[in-house]
Amino acid sequence: MKKKTIEPCDYAGVRISRSRVHGLGLFADRDWEEGAAIGVVEYVPVVSTSAARSPFVFYDSESHSFFEMTNCFRYLNYSTKPNVAWLNNDVIVTIRGVAAGDEFLWDYGDQWPGG
Repeated sequence: MKKKTIEPCDYAGVRISRSRVHGLGLFADRDWEEGAAIGVVEYVPVVSTSAARSPFVFYDSESHSFFEMTNCFRYLNYSTKPNVAWLNNDVIVTIRGVAAGDEFLWDYGDQWPGG
């Protein structure tokens, strides 16, 4: 049986790996200081209702639209004690220091079904 390969992340200091939270997650490959910009979320509009059920889809309450995340930030897992935030300009930033090896975690809020 072939072992599934994990895709690389295009951002330095960030990697995708197995998560204790859920499936795959996004992890720090180096120490990150509070307020550091990790990268930019990329996404495309979702046009079908079946695609809106994808685990990588979020709801934007301002535009009343669904979008599918297309880069490695789709592997950000949920936590009530997040260490990153998604800013209005789609930049992911640390909201506290994150040590190398720690998983980046985000509070989905009302942007995610069930969040």
